[in-house]
Amino acid sequence: MTSFEDVFSDAQIGMVSVALEYGGDAVSDVFVLFMILDGTLHGDVFFVKDGKTYHRHELPGVDTSIDRQQMLQNIITDEARRIVVAGREYDRKVPIIGYLHYRVGGSLDARYSYEDIPADKDPQWNEKLDAWMQSVQQDLDKA
Repeated sequence: MTSFEDVFSDAQIGMVSVALEYGGDAVSDVFVLFMILDGTLHGDVFFVKDGKTYHRHELPGVDTSIDRQQMLQNIITDEARRIVVAGREYDRKVPIIGYLHYRVGGSLDARYSYEDIPADKDPQWNEKLDAWMQSVQQDLDKA
C-alpha cells in the first residue's frame, strides 16, 4: 500500500468482502459497522434479504454457527486494526465509527464519525447497530 487512503479503502473492501462471503448469494445489501475507540475495536454486520433485515445470527440459509460468526467479527476487527496502524504510520486521524452500506452488484456508501461522544451519552455498539437496522427496515417497509 502506498498511502493511508489505499489502506483505508482496502480495509473497508476487506470488511465488505468477508460480510458478502458470510451472507451468501441471496443477500441484496450488506451493512457493516466498525468502531475504533481508545484501543478498543469492534465490528458487526447485518444484511437485507428478500426485503427484510437480519442480524448475522438470524440470517436464513447460511451457516450461522458461533465459530463462523466469530470469524466474521474477527476479520472486521482485524481490518479496523489495519486502519489504526495506517493512521499511526501516516499520521492521520482515523474514524471512531464507520458505517458501510454495500448494495450487492452496485455501490458502497460510507459515513464516518471522528468525534468522541462521552460514555454517558453514547449508546452501546449493539444499540447503534440495532437502531441503524431498524431505520433500514423502516425504509424498506416504505418502499
